[in-house]
Amino acid sequence: MAKQRLYKCYGCPESESSQALGRDFAINLGDEVVCPCGVKANEAAGTKYIMPCRVVHFEPPHANPRLGGTGCGKLACTNEPPEAGRSVMRTGDPGAVNCPACKATEAWQHAKMRVDEAAADCVEMVDLTKFVINQVAADAAPAAESVTESVAEQPAS
Repeated sequence: MAKQRLYKCYGCPESESSQALGRDFAINLGDEVVCPCGVKANEAAGTKYIMPCRVVHFEPPHANPRLGGTGCGKLACTNEPPEAGRSVMRTGDPGAVNCPACKATEAWQHAKMRVDEAAADCVEMVDLTKFVINQVAADAAPAAESVTESVAEQPAS
């Protein structure tokens, strides 16, 4: 498999219509950087829309529940620790991962499913048409001076 570089295009009509910020895509090293939407990185318009990305790998959680909240020390895509001395970005948050090989693993898919399920439980839809705004008359609210006066009049204890 040829080495690839990840990019993000902020000029895609697809990314504008969705809630995603930009569109991730990969290009083989040495090839011209062109987003699937057609924007070219070497054109004037493309230089402000296409950005190179650092690869963020998924580090699955440790299998021992007593060590919860810590990673297992291996990258999901290789199932091995990163090479010594190599700077590798890794996270346990499946939403922050952009490594295509990590996203293809069962460990990432399981973690993403669990995060999505938890998020679905937390979403509360609010019907904005049912909000009522009550206006309080200025004379109905206590004035700031009266509150400070009543506090100042109390004897010190």
